Amino acid sequence: MILVRNLFFIFIIALLFSGCGGTKNIKIVKNDLTKMNGKTIVVTLGQELDFIAKTTDSVILGKMAKEMMIREGNQIIKNNNVKNPVHYIKKNFINALSTKASFNIELKENIEPSNDYATLINKYSDKDYILDIRTTKWSLAYFIWDWNVYKVIYSAKLRLINTKNGDIIAKRDCSYIPDNIKTAPTYSKFLENDAQILKNELQLAADKCLNEFTKSIFY
Repeated sequence: MILVRNLFFIFIIALLFSGCGGTKNIKIVKNDLTKMNGKTIVVTLGQELDFIAKTTDSVILGKMAKEMMIREGNQIIKNNNVKNPVHYIKKNFINALSTKASFNIELKENIEPSNDYATLINKYSDKDYILDIRTTKWSLAYFIWDWNVYKVIYSAKLRLINTKNGDIIAKRDCSYIPDNIKTAPTYSKFLENDAQILKNELQLAADKCLNEFTKSIFY
């Protein structure tokens, strides 16, 4: 019995540590920035994701819940002209990057459904670098310990890839998940005045991710 219990704890610890390296952040080094001078950068963004509205009503719907959350969430975005934070992050990260190196950048936003590393390099092999920034999740969800109030959940990731040697010279994930339940708005409050509170929260998420990207990636 003791042996089984010990093996179980070893297995759990192994699982915990096996996941630690998967999201390793990579800080760009000065030498890599110097090499970027005069080079061409192409910008790629992920395919627009569904905005998920996880309401308390969806809890009782079972298999239909996912469809409802997607439909309701996308309707909120459309009806209130809510912008995905990734466009703000992209624009301002490029501005920050341009203060570190002098390069030629194609400002066109190339939408790439696949974030596969090899696929991107193969497609843009005629460029020197790929700046890939994408939203990985955005949603509005109730607090699990108080279903009357809600929070915005947002996550994004950034990669700067050297297409000539295949190196990822910068990488960072970020997330925004408020936990202050005392000031959390209700669902209806989030949607008042053309969803202004939702827009404000997404702007906070965008600023947080931009700050993490710039401060943690540059030397």
